[in-house]
Amino acid sequence: KRKEITLAEVTPEGMRAITIQVDKVSAAGGMIKPGDNVDVVGVFEIRQSNVARQKAAPFIITLLQNIKVLAVGGQVLGSIDPTAAARSGIDTSSVTLSLNPEDVELILFAQEKGKVRLLLRALSETTTGSDTKMSGDELKAYIENLLQKQEEAALKEKTKQPEKKPVVEEEGPDVEIFR
Repeated sequence: KRKEITLAEVTPEGMRAITIQVDKVSAAGGMIKPGDNVDVVGVFEIRQSNVARQKAAPFIITLLQNIKVLAVGGQVLGSIDPTAAARSGIDTSSVTLSLNPEDVELILFAQEKGKVRLLLRALSETTTGSDTKMSGDELKAYIENLLQKQEEAALKEKTKQPEKKPVVEEEGPDVEIFR
């Protein structure tokens, strides 16, 4: 009989396990499994002009790279019986990642302000760590600034007074209609 392995047992020292809700599209078609490594991408809706009615353009940025997947659904790394998993199917509505505490804050921020997508990495890729192009604090400040500008533009558009067009009276002949 297999021993039940807990999430706390597979979470490395100094790291945190964070579970994010996903769907098949946001989690590589539901093919991500415990033990895989993923990149985490943030998708944010940003308006590019002052026109509030303009459709928002997606702003996409890699948040974290080469992050270990500890669990998918209720299946924890090291506790999967491949034949049982194949028969019953694995619930892929949530993925648990191993992150350092600072990266947890970044993921929570990204989930609050936008959407999170997971990109499955090849097993042969050996880049280690959670490399970001900006620090978590810099990235949060940057995205907050973009969203604040968007809100200000929408408010400005909402409070903008419509232009009053001058009334021009035209002189012309009087017309009478007879029936």
